[in-house]
Amino acid sequence: PDLLRAFWQAVEKVSVLDPTCGSGAFLFAALRILETLYSDCLERMERFIEDADHAAPSTPEDQVRALIAAGESATVEFKASARWDTREKTYNPGMEDVIVKTVAGFMNGHGGTLLIGVNDNGVIRGLEEDYKRTRKDNPTSDQFELWLTKHLMSKLGPETKPYFHIDFVSFDEDEV
Repeated sequence: PDLLRAFWQAVEKVSVLDPTCGSGAFLFAALRILETLYSDCLERMERFIEDADHAAPSTPEDQVRALIAAGESATVEFKASARWDTREKTYNPGMEDVIVKTVAGFMNGHGGTLLIGVNDNGVIRGLEEDYKRTRKDNPTSDQFELWLTKHLMSKLGPETKPYFHIDFVSFDEDEV
């Protein structure tokens, strides 16, 4: 939509002037034939841009809700936790490797979004248990982000840092 919007803004103001067309007979014949096609195409471009503006989630929370509603795919993955085994109710360092493998898979493909703190069925469970495993005296999203960044860089290499980004979105008491 952004590319189309830029094209539309440029084309919207275009007028045709061809001093080499002589009497203009060819130009007028071409315009008569193509006028309908041009106007239909321009109208559809305008509607597409308007639809994209109205359909785009407006807040980070809306964006995450839209991702959850669409479900997991080749570019979206849900993980209930990065460090806490929800079945065994205990810290499990093996969970950390699952996060690394998911991020590596996205990096080797076409990119993607990993939502940590969301069950496979799309239920938001939050990051509270992960925060507690990151730093007991100060369990915050900042500490978790620091741990996750260092962990990913240690497993994938420091040169990968520009290729992943960590954000937090709050839902009532829970963060994703």
